[in-house]
Amino acid sequence: MLKRLSADLGRRFQSGFGVDNLHRFGSFYLTHPPQQIYATVSRKSSGEKPTKKYATLLRKSLVPSLPAMAACFPLPWLAYVRLLSVKNEHTRKFYEEKALRGGWSVRQLANR
Repeated sequence: MLKRLSADLGRRFQSGFGVDNLHRFGSFYLTHPPQQIYATVSRKSSGEKPTKKYATLLRKSLVPSLPAMAACFPLPWLAYVRLLSVKNEHTRKFYEEKALRGGWSVRQLANR
């Protein structure tokens, strides 16, 4: 099924949808569920508990805009791929924050 999906997505969007990447997309989704993806960073940092008025990007639209997704996931894709190997959620979030604030490259993140 993934081979067929990979081929279909490849025809439609060109590159980046190999079977290995589709596995990574699934792992990423499981570690960053829709409830954690806020429409804006300010909503997440306000300290309020999410409610229906704080709809996630995935609930607002099946195809969110690229700038909106980039705001939610500011690190490069390969950084998230590296972070997927960190099984402890708190540790993964720690390294994600450090990489973002410290401007760590993917190589620097991998050496931590």
